[in-house]
Amino acid sequence: MTDYLITNDPFDLGGIYDTTAGRFDPAFADHAIALSEDTSHGVKLPEVDSLWIAFDFYTPAMGPNEDGVCWQIYSQDNVVLGRVSLLNGAFRWISTSAANELLTFGVPTDQVVRIDIFVETNIGANPNQHRESVYVNGSLAVLTQINSNGGGAPARFNFGGLDYINGNNCWVSNIRISDENTVGTKFKVLPPTGQGFHDDFMGGATELGDYLSTTVAYATAGGQRTSGTLTPGAQPAGTLTRVFLSSTTRSTGPGANPSQIGLFARLGGVDYDGALQTPGAAILPIVEAYPVNPDTGLDWTWADLAGLEVGLRAVT
Repeated sequence: MTDYLITNDPFDLGGIYDTTAGRFDPAFADHAIALSEDTSHGVKLPEVDSLWIAFDFYTPAMGPNEDGVCWQIYSQDNVVLGRVSLLNGAFRWISTSAANELLTFGVPTDQVVRIDIFVETNIGANPNQHRESVYVNGSLAVLTQINSNGGGAPARFNFGGLDYINGNNCWVSNIRISDENTVGTKFKVLPPTGQGFHDDFMGGATELGDYLSTTVAYATAGGQRTSGTLTPGAQPAGTLTRVFLSSTTRSTGPGANPSQIGLFARLGGVDYDGALQTPGAAILPIVEAYPVNPDTGLDWTWADLAGLEVGLRAVT
C-alpha cells in the first residue's frame, strides 16, 4: 500500500482556503478548498497502472444551464482517459475510446459527498486499454467497459477545467491519492498547533500549520529538525487504522544544502524517521505511513495522538 498524496492544503491545488460551514465535513476537516472557473487545479499522479483518487466534494444546486468539464484523468501520453462532462446540470462520465463511452450518474448537491475514482490501465498488458469506476458516497455510480486509445498510466488529475460548473462555486477537501482501495475510508486533518521538541528550522509549527503559501519553514543545514504538537480534538466516527504524516516540499535551487528531506514521528522522546526524499524546483508532496504506533508496536488509539509530535528532518 502506497499513498502518494494526502492533503487539504489549498496550495497543493492552487485553490482558496474557505471555512464556510456546510462546504466540508467538520468531523474530519476545518476548511474546504474553493475551485475557480477555467482553472485546472491539477495534481501530478505517480504513473502506476491502478490508482484511487478520493475527495470530498460540495456544490450548490445547479440550474439547467450548468455546463462544463472537470475531474479529468490524463495519461502519460496526455490523453484524457476519463472526465466529467456537465450538460444542463447533469454529471456524465466520458471514457476515451475509438468511440467514446458516455455514462450519466448522479451527484447530490447542497451537501458534502465523498467521491472515489478508480482508474485501471495497462489491462491485459496493453498500455492503451483502460477502465474507470466512480463511487459516490461509497456506492458504485459509474463502471466503464474496457476502453482503448488510452496512452499509458494516469499521470495527472485535474479537479477543475473548462467553464467549471459556471463559476467559483465548487469545493473539495480531504484529498487522497493511493494504490489502496479508498472506498469507505476518510482521514482527519490535524495540523501542528504548537512547537515541539525540535526547533532547528527557520520557521516551525506555526508556518507549517497555517495553510498559507507565503509562510514556510526551511532548513539551512543537514541534521536540522523541526517538530510540532497536535490537538486531536474529538474522535470522529469509525476506527483509527493508521497515521499518515504529509508535507509539501521543494528545493531552493541547484546544489541546495541540505539536499534531502524526510518526515518523522516523535513519541515517548524518540524520533521515528521516515524515508528521505530529494526535492527539486517543482513542488514535491511527501507522505509517510505509520500503520501502528512505533513507540508501542500496537494499533493506534485516539489517545496516542495527544503525545505525538510530527516533524521534518534535513540531511546533507
